[in-house]
Amino acid sequence: MKRLSTSAKQSKAGFTLIEVLVVVVIAAVLAAIAAPSWFAFSSRQRAIAVRSDVVQTIRNAQQDAIQLRQARRVEVVTTAVSKPTLRIGSLNFDAAGNPVFTGTPQELGGEANRSGQIRLEAYRVRPDGSKDTAVNNIAFNHQGLPTDRNSIPFVIVVNGGPGAIKQCVIVANLLGSLKTANNTECDNPRVGLN
Repeated sequence: MKRLSTSAKQSKAGFTLIEVLVVVVIAAVLAAIAAPSWFAFSSRQRAIAVRSDVVQTIRNAQQDAIQLRQARRVEVVTTAVSKPTLRIGSLNFDAAGNPVFTGTPQELGGEANRSGQIRLEAYRVRPDGSKDTAVNNIAFNHQGLPTDRNSIPFVIVVNGGPGAIKQCVIVANLLGSLKTANNTECDNPRVGLN
């Protein structure tokens, strides 16, 4: 009987150092190509989420004004560092007839927006088309209509950071209609207004 002899040659399994380096280099090149697109996509999605929150907040303020039969005001907090913030509350008057605003801050964007890259900017558009950045709020009367016709159109811009498309919400007319827009429509809110 013949004995089966085992081969003295053993197979070597694995990758060489050069093969591993080639795979790492290819993966790094693909990541470098995809990273800017991914960051722009995520910034754009965060800006859209904040824009949706702004629209919902303004609609809620209008509904609260109607239900409570009391003027409600939405103010853009431009000094918020970490998250875009709106203050919503009642617009009352003191004994001298001066408006007194008591509002509570509401942070926008949820948990996904902790980076601090998204900023809010607000302004009204003058009849000549220029921006009046001194106006950072809009109030709604007991019927849900804007109280100051000179503050229309009122624009809240959502700046989404580098690579993001500019988003905005426009209180378009005296009925308090809301319009969402982006890019150049934010800079020229009279385009397409009813």
